[in-house]
Amino acid sequence: MKTRKAGDLDLSYGDKGDGIARIPPMGGLNPDTNSLQIYPVGWANDGSAAMYGFNPDDPTRANMVFTRMNADGHWDRETGHVPISKNQNGPMPLQFDDFTTLIYTTGNAQDGVLTAGKAYYFEGDDVYQEIVVGRYTEHFSPWPGFGDDGIATTRPVEEPGSRLLDEQISPKVATYISTPKLALAADLIRVVFISMEGTAEGSITEKTFCMTLDPATGALVNALGPQCNESRWELPKIQGNTLTPYRVAFLDDGGFFLLAQAGDYMYLLRFKANAELETSFADGTGYIVLPFDYTAFGLAIKDGTIVVCRGASHNIAIPGATNLYGYDMDGHQDLRFRRIVRLPVGNLSLHHASFDDQGRLVLAGERYYEAESADQIHSELYVVRLLADGTLDDSFGNSGFTQPNAYLWAATDLNVNANGIRVFTLMPMIANGPQYEMIACFQP
Repeated sequence: MKTRKAGDLDLSYGDKGDGIARIPPMGGLNPDTNSLQIYPVGWANDGSAAMYGFNPDDPTRANMVFTRMNADGHWDRETGHVPISKNQNGPMPLQFDDFTTLIYTTGNAQDGVLTAGKAYYFEGDDVYQEIVVGRYTEHFSPWPGFGDDGIATTRPVEEPGSRLLDEQISPKVATYISTPKLALAADLIRVVFISMEGTAEGSITEKTFCMTLDPATGALVNALGPQCNESRWELPKIQGNTLTPYRVAFLDDGGFFLLAQAGDYMYLLRFKANAELETSFADGTGYIVLPFDYTAFGLAIKDGTIVVCRGASHNIAIPGATNLYGYDMDGHQDLRFRRIVRLPVGNLSLHHASFDDQGRLVLAGERYYEAESADQIHSELYVVRLLADGTLDDSFGNSGFTQPNAYLWAATDLNVNANGIRVFTLMPMIANGPQYEMIACFQP
């Protein structure tokens, strides 16, 4: 039997001996041809994954459920599919159960998860697309004492005005670009999100905020602003452009790095724990300007090193690769990670990044290429590992790159720990139809 090495699929993962865990749907759907449609996923320290999703035969997303994949790639049958609790006592905003962010956290009693997602709040004839924050136990029951049946609202909840139509607001597609960025840091829930205000006359205004909540109750907590007497603080615009958050890395003290688009550029910004711009970063500006030519960016931070990855376009007429930008915590260049990662053929877009416990950088994404039989763009999953000095790890896969797999088309999330490299991935079942969603585990 061939010895498996780092970068190969871990054949002990999953229940079919191929290193892939399938996400089972509910009801009578065949798990070999259908999977739960997942957004989002959160990772525990052991590599188990909590997820929130819906059946492919439920396009209205009326029956969203939690579920879990254990660290060995077996579905947690004991927990199964858990519907979100809807026993709230008070009024709730529209779409309050549409969670698009999920993270693991540890409370005083037991491990659990935090969630967040967009929701609509009404004030007369105006509407605000903002967020709710949820907290649940390890088995997805509402966290005792948190919010209203586990969900904390972040604005007063009123009935919609008579003149406003919901279609006046166009919800953003649920990708990491548009989701709330959530963490439990310095004893507070901290979330960065975009708020959209729509008026009855049809105008729309966007603002980006940081917000702080009590992790026990979900109540807003004043910890932001110059006097730390605000619970929500608007992040600055750059040249009149609102920051669109792509990635956020929260620090232990509550400060955070934000990778965001504003206008025609990407920016890496550093903020203090009170959400004010840290102007000592990047020689007094508070931010670094990065090129923006494709919306695929990742962010990883470990031991004083910051790496931003910028994936190539899927337009194969323009040859492309992934660019890496390395910095220290003060915003000065770290030349170890100032480099380009490419393949001989196709465009390589690595837009998920994480350091492992040995300081090696793991990247995941897709190679885009033109199909031989038709004028179509296809993709295949790639995982790449770099050593701590920024060079490709020749002991990983094929000279630092995993081998492509016909069933793995893309990377939608990445988890790295000592037990494995887990990539949330998918493949299309039919054109413009549901995706078949999986977790692939590679040997570290």
